[in-house]
Amino acid sequence: MKFETYGNCFVCGENNPNGLRLSFEIDKQKQTLKTTFKASPTFQGWDNIVHGGIMQHIIRRGDGETSLRIRLSGGHASLEVKFKKPAPILEPLTVYGRDYRSQ
Repeated sequence: MKFETYGNCFVCGENNPNGLRLSFEIDKQKQTLKTTFKASPTFQGWDNIVHGGIMQHIIRRGDGETSLRIRLSGGHASLEVKFKKPAPILEPLTVYGRDYRSQ
């Protein structure tokens, strides 16, 4: 199955006026990715804390980018997230990822 994008993805779509509009830096040699973002109050759950669902969307999109641009194969079948600490809004947050097979 071929997937096409028209820039409307909630996480990385440049044409989505309500989305996060993240771009991912990909290092194919190291098999890693990175993105940095600053969440506005629109994306908070508890006061001044990024909603956990938003964080999960970013993680899932990072996995998708890894699958499509590094592994060139399918994505994930399930996702389980255990948060270590709250992510504050209005502060730069950096998300890192790597292909688990490159360990």
